[in-house]
Amino acid sequence: MPASIGFRVRPRFAPTMPDAQAAPAAATLGGLSVGSLGGNRYELSVIAPRARRVEISGDFTNWKPLALTHGTDGRWAALLVLSPGTHRLNARVDGGSWIVPPGLTTMSDDFAGEVGLLVIERRAEDATR
Repeated sequence: MPASIGFRVRPRFAPTMPDAQAAPAAATLGGLSVGSLGGNRYELSVIAPRARRVEISGDFTNWKPLALTHGTDGRWAALLVLSPGTHRLNARVDGGSWIVPPGLTTMSDDFAGEVGLLVIERRAEDATR
């Protein structure tokens, strides 16, 4: 008599306890702001006054970490080219865990984690071109 056996593999997740590395990073990362520089160019910045390094990673960087530049008043920034639409991104401080920057809508990603949603709206002057 032939027999068959099947099994399902799924990742084992830790209990829902706060991530020890994410909590300090979240506490030191201020809200994300995005300023238009004209065309599809934007300045993305966060406030992290005690950070030594701040990085972002998103669909617009092919999920490769991008170091932000330290500016004044604890602000960290990057100049980006972003097309209108919805973009997914995360940030990390000093090599800690990737977190959703405060102020962004949070959603589940494809790997049982969370990612922030950044919406770049099409401007009226762009629609006339």
